[in-house]
Amino acid sequence: MQLVDSLQQIHPDKLIGVVGSYIKEGRGDEIRQALPTLIDKHPQLKDDLGQIMLKLKQAKPEVEVICGDHATVFACANCGGALSRQAADTVYVICQYCGCDAENPPADGMSHWQQFLDTKADFTLGSFFNLGGVKWQAIGVQRFNGTIREWDSEDKTWENSRASYTLWWMINEKRELGWLTDYGSKRYWSQKFIPKQPQLPSSQDRSIEYGEWKLEFAAGEFSYQPVVGDVRHTAEHKRAPKGFGPAKNNNGKQLIYAVESAIGPNGKPTEYEFIRSVGLSHKNVMNAIGNAEGLLSVKRWLRTAILFAVTAACVAALFFLIPHLLQSQQMLSQQTPLAPAVQVMAGELRIEEENQLLRIESRLLKVLPANTYLELELEIVDQDNETVGFIDNEFWHETGSDSDGPWRESRYVYNNDIRFLEPGNYRFLASLGSSNTKPSVQKSVEILISANTHPVVSTPFFGSGIAAILAGILSFMRSRARAVAGASIGASMAPRKRNRKKKRGKNS
Repeated sequence: MQLVDSLQQIHPDKLIGVVGSYIKEGRGDEIRQALPTLIDKHPQLKDDLGQIMLKLKQAKPEVEVICGDHATVFACANCGGALSRQAADTVYVICQYCGCDAENPPADGMSHWQQFLDTKADFTLGSFFNLGGVKWQAIGVQRFNGTIREWDSEDKTWENSRASYTLWWMINEKRELGWLTDYGSKRYWSQKFIPKQPQLPSSQDRSIEYGEWKLEFAAGEFSYQPVVGDVRHTAEHKRAPKGFGPAKNNNGKQLIYAVESAIGPNGKPTEYEFIRSVGLSHKNVMNAIGNAEGLLSVKRWLRTAILFAVTAACVAALFFLIPHLLQSQQMLSQQTPLAPAVQVMAGELRIEEENQLLRIESRLLKVLPANTYLELELEIVDQDNETVGFIDNEFWHETGSDSDGPWRESRYVYNNDIRFLEPGNYRFLASLGSSNTKPSVQKSVEILISANTHPVVSTPFFGSGIAAILAGILSFMRSRARAVAGASIGASMAPRKRNRKKKRGKNS
């Protein structure tokens, strides 16, 4: 829990004393972040808290810098936080403690950005990063959220997915710039370059992954003024294009080439930059940030994972000698377009046995817009046109942001078990429910209805074998999760109040 949250729980009569004790403990930067919130909550203490803010402003700024004589150390004009300017082309500094323009704060003195950096995070502004014998320091950080568009060669279509990443601006002793990118589970080191044969990517190249990103947070020093909602487009080549450079670096690692463009208010690019990146392993990152304890922990879990994986592999090998462990037959699979207020037939099947139990799968074949849902009503009728079953499912897609950063959740597949008591022909009639709040966005919807017989376990040893395999997989995933966590360089943000909507998902 951030200090600002705990301070809000303190009784007003004791608050000033508690704040003073934290400052004596050397936690002045956290108090800087908390003061605007405390003043807003306790207006009767505005003068006393204002005096504390003034004393913090008057304290001599002390910042550890990497550029020596080239660095300027100064105090934020709004909160007094100790800041620095080290890059040669820096024109704008955002305070990581109060979120304001460090030299021209707003008239009300309140923060500009809605989130703040966690000053106690393992990796934050001012942290050092030793990579390949070169020492770098984080001088700026940005958080982006957006959409990735890439070609799916199996489905023969373009697919969109939500994503977010943290971008760290890094500088070394020679005042050279680099960028450290954290996608949560993958990390990359990037630098700008000028290709021998510069070329801009087309918008429909299937070998390129396209990204559209919006800026959600920024702190530190920059060569321009970041504004919340700034849009950037990226085009990342899946293989090195001709004229850009080699496919691998001197260490034999795969190079990733991309073109990044800043988008102006008119929706047109205002500048282009060519970026060359290389992936960083968890071990690379933990070595670079000096996380020795994390390295030892990962090594222990890797040994355990190998032991379980070997055991699971032996058990799995036995199952190749036992054919037909599971038996399942697909009886229906039909793709059907739907329109609002129209009921259409989504499939027909023939039941040959009494009390036949089938698993009915309903799958939406289109990604819903953010924060919308779609209700599907599926009526099952027999050959006499009598209703023998009814399925009501809601597909949904929700997005938001909390203390852990942007999140998205969705559901596009449901499984329902239906028992058919008598042999005969049965039809599936599908329609969009009348309770859809935004039917206008669902002008062309397609669903896939499938009917499958239930899988039947044919050996009593199946469960124990699967358990052994899962144990090995779980151990491996646990070791990987520890590696990812130990190597995390994502910007740790102070938490905000969560206001999620209740999920619309139903139990199938």
